Amino acid sequence: MSIIFMTDLDGTLLGHDDFSCRAIREDLLGLIRRDIKVVLNSSKTKAEIDLFCQSLGFRLPFICENGAAFFNSDILGLIRSGDTPQQAGKDVETLMTVWCGAIDTDLRQHCIFLNDMEPVAQSRLLGLYGEDLDRAMDRKFSALFAFCGPDDRFVHLQRQAERVGICVHTGGRVHCLSGHHD
Repeated sequence: MSIIFMTDLDGTLLGHDDFSCRAIREDLLGLIRRDIKVVLNSSKTKAEIDLFCQSLGFRLPFICENGAAFFNSDILGLIRSGDTPQQAGKDVETLMTVWCGAIDTDLRQHCIFLNDMEPVAQSRLLGLYGEDLDRAMDRKFSALFAFCGPDDRFVHLQRQAERVGICVHTGGRVHCLSGHHD
């Protein structure tokens, strides 16, 4: 019987402020070396998680962008493999089409998508710079945004998104528009 260890990254394996796994790196490597299947599950992008796996020196199965896609599932003996994901999420273009066509303008006016910001503003919000920022912004199944409005409008935004088949998550630093997956 195989043991599978599923874990989040941000604030769990990685420190909230420094994004480092230094404190538990050897423990994590010990699990992998004992043939315990470690499955990463994160809001991070494929590019970010690929880099994390490279830093460990192992190819690991992982779920990215809040459940939108599952990569390297062949390691667990599942049908698909490698860079061909098992996809649950909607692509960004589809998400934005639904967003612009179905979310009330008065709600959208409170939202500033990170893709529309200068890199300096993106860095300020995400705490990332350079190539790390580029990897975080390389989203295929979600769009990050800042919400600048009253709490009751945000709740209304979430409800309206739900009604039209999209989802608004709140993360540690920003909000995220995605399909229905987790």
